[in-house]
Amino acid sequence: MKLSTPTISHSATFARVSSTFTYENGQQNEVYFETTPEFAKYLVHEVSDAFIIAAMLPALVYGEDIYVDNVSDYLSYNFDPLLYLFGKVFGYPPIKLHAKQVLHLEFNPQAVGTGFSGGVDSLATYLEHTSESCPKEFRVNHLALFNVGAYGNDPVKTSKNFHDDLERAQKFAKEVNIPLIPLNSNLSSIYTHKDIFHFSLRLTLCISAGILCLQKLFKRYYISSHGTIDTIKLSKYDQQYYEGLFVQRLCTTNTDIMIAEPHYDRVEKTKRILQSELTTSHLYVCNADLVNEKHEGKHHEKEGHVNCSECFKCVRTLLTIDLLGKLDQFRHLFNLEKYYKLKDALILQMYQEKESNHFQAEIYELFKETGAAFTPNQLRLIKKWERQQLPKRLYHKLRSICGKIMRKIFC
Repeated sequence: MKLSTPTISHSATFARVSSTFTYENGQQNEVYFETTPEFAKYLVHEVSDAFIIAAMLPALVYGEDIYVDNVSDYLSYNFDPLLYLFGKVFGYPPIKLHAKQVLHLEFNPQAVGTGFSGGVDSLATYLEHTSESCPKEFRVNHLALFNVGAYGNDPVKTSKNFHDDLERAQKFAKEVNIPLIPLNSNLSSIYTHKDIFHFSLRLTLCISAGILCLQKLFKRYYISSHGTIDTIKLSKYDQQYYEGLFVQRLCTTNTDIMIAEPHYDRVEKTKRILQSELTTSHLYVCNADLVNEKHEGKHHEKEGHVNCSECFKCVRTLLTIDLLGKLDQFRHLFNLEKYYKLKDALILQMYQEKESNHFQAEIYELFKETGAAFTPNQLRLIKKWERQQLPKRLYHKLRSICGKIMRKIFC
């Protein structure tokens, strides 16, 4: 796979840096990142770092080495360890990077940035890194909203959803008086292979590609953590579980990429953001659009509210806020009547999944911590489910006993 030297183009409404990807079969894709004209001077065309990161997984699954004209020294040095890791995760042999020049460039960037979507993670990162307790050199002074795949693979819906979120993010940025950089892209167009199609499989790489196309702006950028450090695992289905193993290798001389708050679980983050009035005005956790696109038959509707109040992110957040006694403060952002209808089923799901899902485990610990009690109907649902589990438990126990007996006989 050959990546052409990045070029900058301008229009009245955007500035774009782009590169043409040419595959071994002759197929070509123009890949681009674009922002508003005021941020054009920060787009990097001197090295192909952002495009190399974007190309890593497509090149890996198609078994093609990457050929570029220029790459930064840090990324050149770290390419082989990165592809060794991704090869292990996805089950493909590693590929190589071939560059005509390896460059050491110093752009002297000044901004400290983080993405802002309005979700629990992004609010926690913003509040943590604008507080008085945060050292000045680590404080956020720029916000960003990237369209690098999180809005799905349908170009029409993607554009609409991105611009809807951008309006919300811009209102927040104006309120806190911090610049916000929008970054649009067509990265999803190169992730058509089934093993890398869904955004969760490539999330951190795509965000990092967006960050490094703005190396002239960001000296430090925080990606909000998905979970705590102890949940780390090589998951083919969710890159956030192992992002801590590789994100440092995506840093350059100019830009540090850091995973923020990896020591706070989602419940702890929720507790922290509820201390700020900004949260009651701007909390936006809804994942309805992506769920509806990814799973046919799902139709989560917002019905005039900012959040649909029934997708897995909404209900997880609502249950946590409910247990913390703050639910009524969010009546204008969520359809609480819809939540109350779902609540018994959500409590049952929490109980069922507390051993297998770390988010549910965190909520269950909060349930016990706050002294909450199951209602009679919730207890009835739980007991019914436990009765249904008895044959399965008995089967597994007998299977284990038989296995031990057989090993004693034949070993």
